[in-house]
Amino acid sequence: MKNVVCVYGIGTASTLIENCLNGFIQFKKCLTMQKALEAIAQNLNYDESAVVLLAPACSSFDQYKNYELRGNDFTELTNLIFGNIHF
Repeated sequence: MKNVVCVYGIGTASTLIENCLNGFIQFKKCLTMQKALEAIAQNLNYDESAVVLLAPACSSFDQYKNYELRGNDFTELTNLIFGNIHF
């Protein structure tokens, strides 16, 4: 995880994940996908090659019925929040 700058946690499992990463990497609890992507947009260093990776560590059943809906939400919100950014 040497290239990971920050983990943005969503959902009910985010506290558990935060506790596991404590002392190893910066963690921001965002609760929802939209809040996480908005925080990423504010904190992203646009001068460097940046990658935003959706890497589910848990099922997210507290927010999504299945992984496909979670992925679709990520795609739609990414296009909405980052769609007008030109690199």
